[in-house]
Parts: sequence; structure tokens; C-alpha cells
Amino acid sequence: MASYYEILEVPRSASPDDIKKAYRRKALQWHPDKNPDNKEFAEKKFKEVAEAYEVLSDKRKREIYDRYGREGLTGAGTGPSREEAGGGGPGFTFTFRSPEEVFREFFGSGDPFAELFDFSSSSFSFSPGAGAFRSVSTSTTFVQGHRITTRRIMENGQERVEVEEDGQLKSVTINGVPDDLALGLELSRREQQQSVTSRSGGTQVQQTPISTPSDDFSEDDEDLQLAMAFSLSEMEAAGKKPADVF
Repeated sequence: MASYYEILEVPRSASPDDIKKAYRRKALQWHPDKNPDNKEFAEKKFKEVAEAYEVLSDKRKREIYDRYGREGLTGAGTGPSREEAGGGGPGFTFTFRSPEEVFREFFGSGDPFAELFDFSSSSFSFSPGAGAFRSVSTSTTFVQGHRITTRRIMENGQERVEVEEDGQLKSVTINGVPDDLALGLELSRREQQQSVTSRSGGTQVQQTPISTPSDDFSEDDEDLQLAMAFSLSEMEAAGKKPADVF
């Protein structure tokens, strides 16, 4: 079994708030009700997350775990002293609660999935001159640990639905009918947009004016050489050697 810190994906220096946030995220991700197709594995992960949270959210239990490991809490190995165990004595053992009980205590009686995993937004636009109406609504939910975003676009009587999974476009539906051609065109458009953005970023870096100064220096060098040559001619005409200047 991985360490409690690894299970919650937090560092050993994590604060109590970090522990709470990590449990909230992981418990909702691995709740068996949200993973019907992989329920056995989800139940295992859900139990590990609850166990990790029970220990790391309790200052005394966390100190014992940091010093003796999980065996120090279960009595399977060298454990804490009577004073460290809070008077529990040499036979001290920690009994883990059921993950469902921990979950209910943390989230209360409300529906955490409705509160945390369903997001929606809408926007509308209307152009009186052109008579064009457009509405866009976006909703996001999490299914088996994957972020599913549905974008519904209504424009001039046509409904277009785009579904993304973890940021990747998976399907495009036009008026309720899957449209592979529209999917391919949209994927191509997004790839081109990313490519243009990437090239634009590189061009901005290359546009730094570095050639102009070198041209100026070349002209200055030429003027300096001419001036030196003229001076040497004058010195020779006057019967002086160039070394006399120094």
C-alpha cells in the first residue's frame, strides 16, 4: 500500500487545508457511485483515500504515522509509547471507520456531486441587422475521473453539440445526428489554430532587432578606418612615424 501522502497526492509538509482539499478531490473521484464500470477498484481506492484522510487530518495520529508508519497505528509493529498514544498504552491500536462514514461526515447530508462536479454557463448574442441569433451553453461534469465538457451551440435554428473529454474533442452532433465530417473539420481547425499560435510565438522572439546594430557598427568601422588612413598619410607627409603618436 502506498503512503498516505502518495494516496492523497500531497507532500509530507501539507497543511490541514491541503489535506482537506486533497480528500475532497480524491473521494469524489473514486466514489463507487461515480465508477459503476470499475466499482471494485473504485471501492479499494475510496477506502484508501478515507483511511489516509482519517490519519493525516488528525494531528496526533499523523505524528504517530510519520514516526512509526501504519504499523504504529494498527499495533502490527513497534508503536508509540503510552504518552505518545494519548494514554492508550502498549496495546494501543487505531480502528479505521468505514469510508462511507468518513464521506458522510465530511460532506454532510447534501449532494457533493451536484455541488462540485456540475458546472454550467451560457451566453447569448443577437444581431438585429442580420437577424442572426446565437446561444452557447457549456456544462462540465466528471465521469469515472474524466472531465466531460459539453458545449451546446444554437444558431439560426441549428443545434450543434460538441463533447470534450479531458480537453480533447470526442464528438460533434448536428441537430441530434453525429457528424464525423464536422468533427474532422473542427479537429483540423483547432490543430491549425494551435499551429498558428505556436508559430506566432516563435516569430515574436525572432523579430527582436539584432541586425540593425551590426550594420551601424560596420559603417562606423569603415569611417574609423578611413580616418586612421587619412591620419597616417598626414603623419607620413610631415615626416613622422606612426609610433611617435604613442
